Order: sequence, then structure tokens, then C-alpha cells
Amino acid sequence: MEPNVGRLPQGSDFEWREAVMDLARAQRAYAEIIATPDAPDALVNRAWLRLWRAERRRDELLGV
Repeated sequence: MEPNVGRLPQGSDFEWREAVMDLARAQRAYAEIIATPDAPDALVNRAWLRLWRAERRRDELLGV
């Protein structure tokens, strides 16, 4: 049996890919929203929360 060289410590490959894609989407959405000068605070807050959750999920899968 081969050692798990280069493998993620937790979660499946699918979970990892999904988390990375979700983080990229959240980053892009947040950047677009904060670039709009008249974006409502509720929209900015929702985008920030989505970004925070995506980062947290990625960190959980990394075991950080």
C-alpha cells in the first residue's frame, strides 16, 4: 500500500474541490459587491459571511 503522499488530511477529493470552487465564487462575488459604491450594507454583509464560511470550510478540510 502506498503512503498518502500529497493527499489532504480530511474529506474526500470531491469535498476539497467543491470547497475550493465555492471559495473562488465567494471571493469573486465579494469583490464585485464591494466594488459597487452604492451596494446595500445587507448585501455586503451577506457576501462577507459567504466568504467567511467558504474560508472556514476550506480550513476545516485542511485540518487547520
